[in-house]
Amino acid sequence: MTAQQLEFPPPRARNGRRAPEVTQRELDQVLYWLSQIGGNWITADQLARHLGWPPAESSRRKIRKCAEKANGQIAAATGTPGYKLTAKCTPEDMRLIEAMRTQGREMIRRYIKIKNAWHSCQTKTLI
Repeated sequence: MTAQQLEFPPPRARNGRRAPEVTQRELDQVLYWLSQIGGNWITADQLARHLGWPPAESSRRKIRKCAEKANGQIAAATGTPGYKLTAKCTPEDMRLIEAMRTQGREMIRRYIKIKNAWHSCQTKTLI
């Protein structure tokens, strides 16, 4: 029996579209606007409006991608009121962000269980 190399397609957004590409210029624009609002949180739709982007899911995905690409300069997570420069975060803000670590651990555990269950099914199929 030989091992089979599986090819997985690139990740796609939940709606089936590819994750948005973000240019350095777009990231710089997001960082600029976040610096202009002081220490306040801003929602993705509000930020999109400032950027002149349509208030649509595509803009929200692009802003999320900017936050990912910002090397920690943008604070945002489930349970936070939106987006904010990390440099402007308070200790209370960082407690909200801390939930990301717990979520990450839970997601990794779930991934491992799913992957193990899948491998178990594949092994039974090959026998």
